[in-house]
This record gives sequence, C-alpha cells and structure tokens, in this order.
Amino acid sequence: MPVRLSNLLINLINIILYLIGFFLGLRIIMKFFSANPATPFVGWVYDTSGLLISPLKGIFPDFGTGIGVLDIVAIISLISYLLIGYFLMELFRSFSKPALTEGAHSIHYHDIDKDLEEEEEEHHHHRHSS
Repeated sequence: MPVRLSNLLINLINIILYLIGFFLGLRIIMKFFSANPATPFVGWVYDTSGLLISPLKGIFPDFGTGIGVLDIVAIISLISYLLIGYFLMELFRSFSKPALTEGAHSIHYHDIDKDLEEEEEEHHHHRHSS
C-alpha cells in the first residue's frame, strides 16, 4: 500500500474517531447531568450520538446517579469505536512502514537474529580468553 494512501486513511480514521469521541463524550456528560433533551442542541447531540450507540442499545442498563444517568452503552460504544479505530490505524501503519535498510541491502529479521548470536559468541569467547 503506498505510503500516501495509508497516511490518508490513518488521518481519516483519526478525524472520525475525534467526531465519535466528541458526540459520545457530550452524550455521556449531558446524560450524567440530566441535560434537557427538549432543547435543540441537546436533542441534536442525543439524536446524532443515538445513531452511534444503536448497535449496542438495550444490551446494558443505564445507572441512575442521583443527578442523572450514567450511560453505560455510550461508554462501551466509545471504547469499542476507539479500539477498532486504533487497530485499523496500526494496521495501515504496518503497511506503510518502509523496510529497514543498512547501506544498499535490506535487513531481515533472521539476519538480526544471526547478528545477535554472533555478538553473543564474540562476547562469550572474549570473556573466557581474558
């Protein structure tokens, strides 16, 4: 995957995660403090974030806090979206990493293991010959 495409996808996922975090974070705070859903802004936030939590809606009950409600589904949804997003970003990052190079040739993992073994042997021989 070309580096530019993977960086674009990572940036896009990052923007989407910020938007999801914004709406779900606002929902969690507003529910916690019993914001009035009849006001236009709160209603809009609840409607928009309601789409984001719809796959998990009804699975877990909300907890009353005395002030408002702790929206467990929104919290679990937020964590789920973040984990999925970070997994996808790491996946795209792995596609965009250039090969390790030393001089004109590539270094492979088995070459690194051989180099480490040779260094250990040298160190072992040096200790016994002293």
